Amino acid sequence: MTEPRPLYTPHDFARLLSVDVQAIYRLRTAGKLPPAIRVGQRLWWRPETIDDWLTALESGERPEPETQPETEALPNQPTNRKADEEHRIGRAC
Repeated sequence: MTEPRPLYTPHDFARLLSVDVQAIYRLRTAGKLPPAIRVGQRLWWRPETIDDWLTALESGERPEPETQPETEALPNQPTNRKADEEHRIGRAC
């Protein structure tokens, strides 16, 4: 069985593309990068997603702008504030 490849951070992605990390944030905001996974305040990209995106660029295809949410939600993670409050541990505020 093969080991899973580590996820790319914005800094890793910037190094891969030979650009400044701020360029990654600008391109992401403009919808010109593949979808990211948000974990807390951090962004991550799956290597397969980046590989597919780069292959599409190399072949002259223009990848479609993101039509899905800005980030993928991880399974079993609350996606709204009400869910966060319902699952809070400790005394009610």
